[in-house]
Amino acid sequence: LNSYECTDEMEHVIYLPEGYNLKYKLSGDSTTLKSYKVETKKEDGFTVYTFSSSIKDKLEWNETASGYKDLYIMPVYRLCILPPGEDDGYAQFNKYYNELMKPQSTLNADAIEELESWTEGIEDKEKIIECIFDSVKKKISYIDFENGIGAIQPRNVNDILKKKQGDCKDMSNLICQALKLNGVNAYMAISSTIYHDYEFDFPCIASADHCVAVAEINDKKIYLDATEDYGSYGHPSQQIQNKNVFIVNNSGGELVKVPLVNNKENLALLTVNLKKNKEVLEGDFTYELSGMSKIEILTFLKQNSKSDIEYSITYYLESKFNNLQLSEITFEEKDEKLVIYGKANSKNAFLTVGEATYLSQNILMDPHDYKMKLDEKENIFFNQALNNQFIYNIILDRAIKLRPVDEVALDQNDLHFKYSIQQPSDSHLKINYSFQSNTNQIKISDIEVYNKLNDNISKTFKKKIKYEPLGIKK
Repeated sequence: LNSYECTDEMEHVIYLPEGYNLKYKLSGDSTTLKSYKVETKKEDGFTVYTFSSSIKDKLEWNETASGYKDLYIMPVYRLCILPPGEDDGYAQFNKYYNELMKPQSTLNADAIEELESWTEGIEDKEKIIECIFDSVKKKISYIDFENGIGAIQPRNVNDILKKKQGDCKDMSNLICQALKLNGVNAYMAISSTIYHDYEFDFPCIASADHCVAVAEINDKKIYLDATEDYGSYGHPSQQIQNKNVFIVNNSGGELVKVPLVNNKENLALLTVNLKKNKEVLEGDFTYELSGMSKIEILTFLKQNSKSDIEYSITYYLESKFNNLQLSEITFEEKDEKLVIYGKANSKNAFLTVGEATYLSQNILMDPHDYKMKLDEKENIFFNQALNNQFIYNIILDRAIKLRPVDEVALDQNDLHFKYSIQQPSDSHLKINYSFQSNTNQIKISDIEVYNKLNDNISKTFKKKIKYEPLGIKK
């Protein structure tokens, strides 16, 4: 229950035939509410439910924008209506979705022939799963078109295979039927994504905004989301990691928390080698992206034409720096990594005052791509658990004495930042820093910690590195 209009008060009245059971869950930020209540009464063979809510503060009109400041301040009620004698909402949701799928999921002879050709000659079940997953990703174009019951019911599996296009439900159902054809247990799984307003923690279709396939083999679950072009087999997609999915099966369904891929598998390693030439730093860089850290850039590359790729990727990467210009970008995929190479240079990075020289750290790449400061009721999701590592080798034009620089080690809940500067030789500075997360979500309760950590990072990067010619005594 929600309102598409800005309102200070909201009321819904539901008439339910006696014997039916209504379950509900208030979802959203209830601290914004002055009051909320649910009242029931009997009336002419119906149970009448009245849902009432009002907010604490009146909505303010924002004169600089077209509308109220906060359109979605009113929390919503998610509902589950159960038939007489039933009390398990998840079991009923499972039954309902099975009934929706049944008429759409029988393969015809043409479909069977085509699907069998995909896996011809493959005996190993795990390789069959991977083959079917990759085939659906490559052969079926993703379209996001939903209308009426089509918002939740898959289209006919044979039509999807013939027309070679479908949405998340269609692609997942095709994967399931193809796997079953090959003797693999496979199920549709209804999920909420990291972008959805609610977790799937209540048996209601409003709890979900996505669908994937789940294969079961050797007592393990393999999550298969064909809508993510560059998702890797064996890893759940970025958008469902650490989220609940409801697996639709023949035994009442199963609610499962999707695992978060360990950040060790998502290494993003930037190595920059620069040499001082007068007042300019010149050199090259290598950016190695593993696991899920490469998906964003691979997707970005796909969205740009070949003639625009160098310009586009240069512009994209330069946005991660404050004062480092890139050129001659090339890239390759090798050893399951995306590796980007290029030239780099920076002007105006040095300031000399007397015998002392100050090197600005604005040549450093941002430690992560997300907002450095969140509002008090804002939460964000990372695309994956982060493992961002940075190495800068700077060769100066003379032997120098580096003024002491404090190492930084910040550990806040599931977030970690480390920073240090070494002097391996008289003219060589080496800057190492890293940002890691063991989570993909910053919850409202973590905002203060997140902001504090980022504030300390900003202060670290704003400091200039001071050095003097070797031999100068102070």
